[in-house]
Amino acid sequence: MTLKDIALECGVSMMTVSNVISGNHKKVSKQTIEKVNAVIKKYDFVPNLMARTLSSKSSHLILLVTPYVKTQELDSIYNQYLTELIASIERELMENSYYVLLRSVYEPKEIEVMYKTWNIDGAIFLLPFFNETIEQIPDYQNKNFVLIDSYADIKGVAYSRCDDYQGCFLATEHLIQNGHKKIIFAAEHEGNLLLEKRFRGYHDALKKHGIDFTPDMCRPIVPNYEGGLEFGRSINRDTLNFTAIVSTSDLCSMGIMRGASENGIKCPNDFSIIGFDNLSIDEFTVPKLTSIDQQISLKGKKAVEQLLNKINKTEKENVASIETKLIERESVKKI
Repeated sequence: MTLKDIALECGVSMMTVSNVISGNHKKVSKQTIEKVNAVIKKYDFVPNLMARTLSSKSSHLILLVTPYVKTQELDSIYNQYLTELIASIERELMENSYYVLLRSVYEPKEIEVMYKTWNIDGAIFLLPFFNETIEQIPDYQNKNFVLIDSYADIKGVAYSRCDDYQGCFLATEHLIQNGHKKIIFAAEHEGNLLLEKRFRGYHDALKKHGIDFTPDMCRPIVPNYEGGLEFGRSINRDTLNFTAIVSTSDLCSMGIMRGASENGIKCPNDFSIIGFDNLSIDEFTVPKLTSIDQQISLKGKKAVEQLLNKINKTEKENVASIETKLIERESVKKI
C-alpha cells in the first residue's frame, strides 16, 4: 500500500493524501479527511517518514538539541529538569502533528548534518550552552530556532525562559518576611547570564529591605547535587554564620540539606533554604522543599508556540518570558 494506492481508492490526489497524513487540513474537506483516514485504517498503512522527509517541503520533524554531556557533574544538574521539559515539548508537538528527533551534539556542524539528512522543520535548544553555537551554523538566519533558558541576543532566534530575576527576588523576599536577615546566595554566577539574573534578583530584594550585601554572602558553588553536597558538608556549628540560603537549583538544595545533616545541621531548624525549579521530587525530600516554580511545562509549551510561529511566519515576539511562583512547603522556618 502506497500513497498512490490510497489516492486511487479515495479518488483524490496524492497531495491530498499527503496533506491528510501530515495534518495539513486547511485545504481538505472534513469528508475527504474521513475517507482517507478510513482507507489508512483499513489497510493499517504506516507512512514512510524518511521518504516524506526527503521529498516534501515540510517533514513535520522538530529537532530537540542537548549538548553531549560527558561528565556526571553536568548531567546531574539538568537530569530531571530536562525530563520534565522534554515531556512537555513532546506532548505539545504531538498535539500539533509534529514528530520529535532528540539529539545530543558535540559541535555546530552536527546540527547542519541533521538538517540535511532529515529536512528538519525547526529546532529547539534545550540548554543555554548554545549561546555561541547558533551563529556558527551555516545560514542560521533562514532556519527556525528556539533557545530555552538563554539570554543571548541573536538576530532571528526566538527564546523561551522564565523570569529568573523575579524568581530569586521572590525567594529572598519570602525569607526576609519570615525574619531572616543573614541570607546567602549559593551559586557561582559570574559569567553565567542566567545565574547573573537570579543573583540580581536576590541582591535587589536585600537592597529593597535595607539589608547590606557583602561578598562573603555569595558562596561560589556549582549549582548541582554534588556541589550542594560538598558545600553542605562544610557547614557545621562553627561555620553556620547564616540563617537562610537562596539556591538556584532544587538538586543543589537537596545536596546542601543532605551534606549539612551529616554534621547534625538540620533544615529548617538550623537554617532555611529555598530551591529553584519546583521539580516533582520536591514533595519527597525531608523536609519538603520550598521552591520557585518556573512552570517547566509552560516553558516547553511556549517554546513550541514560538517555533511554530516562526515556521508559519506568524511570529509576533521573539521572547516568551514565564512568570515564576513561590511554592511554600517545609524548608523555611519563621524566626
